[in-house]
Amino acid sequence: MLVSFFRNPILLKGVGTTVVVVFLLALVGYRNFLRFVVPSLFICILFFLVRRWVMRRKMKLTELEEEYLEKRFYKH
Repeated sequence: MLVSFFRNPILLKGVGTTVVVVFLLALVGYRNFLRFVVPSLFICILFFLVRRWVMRRKMKLTELEEEYLEKRFYKH
């Protein structure tokens, strides 16, 4: 049952992020955590959001491709 619980990718990312943050907090201490880890975490999250946005733009079909698919599957 626990395995099926963690097959949810959103839950897995949330739990993984929490575990990493707690581990880094214990590793570097609270004061250094605020100086180094939090800004680094913010930069990483921003990088992945921009990467996701670029990938979604690339996956969008052009007008020519949409027209081809309409003709191919008879969606007139």
